[in-house]
Amino acid sequence: MKTRACYVMRDQVENLIPTIMKQSVTSKSRQSEKLMSVVSVVVVTFVYLLAMALSAD
Repeated sequence: MKTRACYVMRDQVENLIPTIMKQSVTSKSRQSEKLMSVVSVVVVTFVYLLAMALSAD
């Protein structure tokens, strides 16, 4: 029984890990990260307060 050999070209894996691990350290990404954190906190707080208001009735 023969199996088909799968080959990976060297160009496909060369410098693959450094490109994956490369991080973009810019103020824009930090600002968007902070904004997403604030939005998340606001949404969670709103849902919590809404649940408290509905359960009080």
